[in-house]
Amino acid sequence: MYRVLRQLLPVVLAAGAAVALPAQYTEGPETVAPWHFLFEVDAIDVSLDRNGEFDYTAIGVGSVLVTTGLTPNLDIQLGVQLVHTERLQYDTFTDHTSGLGAVLVRSKWRFFSNEYTTIAVIPYVRIPTDDDAPGTDEIEGGVIIPWSAWLPGKIEFGAQAGVDFARNEADDGYDIDWMASAFLHRALPLNFGLYAEATTWHTSGGDPSISSLGAGVTWHTRIGDWDYGVYKGLSEDASDWNHALRYSIGF
Repeated sequence: MYRVLRQLLPVVLAAGAAVALPAQYTEGPETVAPWHFLFEVDAIDVSLDRNGEFDYTAIGVGSVLVTTGLTPNLDIQLGVQLVHTERLQYDTFTDHTSGLGAVLVRSKWRFFSNEYTTIAVIPYVRIPTDDDAPGTDEIEGGVIIPWSAWLPGKIEFGAQAGVDFARNEADDGYDIDWMASAFLHRALPLNFGLYAEATTWHTSGGDPSISSLGAGVTWHTRIGDWDYGVYKGLSEDASDWNHALRYSIGF
């Protein structure tokens, strides 16, 4: 199970939003305009998993993603996780790893858009930077297809499907991981909003599937957007709880 959590974390980190989003993990298909920039920081992301056998904690701090537009429908993104630490305690055994997270290079192409729905494709590559950090020291990557639509009652619906090529446990090849998520968001007075989001992850490596369900609140201000979400693991091998706080500002 510990290996499952370690494999899942880089996949989730690849899904940092490229525009201000009303959810934590589901990508949006919107792109950043040319000569504009979006600066996004996952202020903190904490995963907790505890049972009678072990105590697992993963903390990410300062995951930064900078996006700029190349054309009205195409942008490029560069990201890095500044602090990434994991700790596993099993009986009298303790394993602790920490370091700089991988560099993330992505691009988003919005290939379909009308007044009701928008669809895009996001290829990405993760480049390791620190041999002592959690995760692999090999290049990984994948592709995500996000889309969004407006429902009656001013409710926004978003979903994504993706495939990720992650280094396997034997370090002699790659597993194919499939991920999907979806959210519903409703704007509230005073620039607040509420959302619910579901995520799922499956792998060809034989590990159990992981699913979670969460909810959060968004707050739009003149100096940026805040998003706090809390998620509960639904499957046995998912983290018990995950807390995430995100801030983004465009200029």
